[in-house]
Amino acid sequence: IEEWEQYKDSVRSTLISAEKKLKKRQSSQAAAEADGVIANLIADAKGSPPTIIHSMEGSASLLQELMNGIKKRQFNGVSVIAVIDQDKVHLGIVVSEDFLGIHRAGELIAKLAPIVGGKGGGKPEMARGAGNEVSKVSEMLSEAEKLIQT
Repeated sequence: IEEWEQYKDSVRSTLISAEKKLKKRQSSQAAAEADGVIANLIADAKGSPPTIIHSMEGSASLLQELMNGIKKRQFNGVSVIAVIDQDKVHLGIVVSEDFLGIHRAGELIAKLAPIVGGKGGGKPEMARGAGNEVSKVSEMLSEAEKLIQT
């Protein structure tokens, strides 16, 4: 029994190590993918305030990397990004400091996440949410544009 317990602990340790390596690799991949997308999103931003409204397939870690990249590149505007991961929609909103008097990410996510059957929250400059109604992403993005451009 003691040998079995040691073997089980060894397998568990190996599994945990492999999971950590996988998550690190996925995060690195997400960061690389985000870098390739962010420049185009910023260049294509339109409206007043400059607005990024975008959806794509990917993972929750991709969404976080996109949000981090938008902040890192100091995009001066409002961004709403939906990342679809199979049957789940991950939402992220980033509002630059210049537009916090008009828009707050936490308030926007509270209005937009329910459209895709979810909820979310966050701070005035950055918020996240998720939902499971993938078919309503277009409707949610249209509403985002209306909320931001008014």
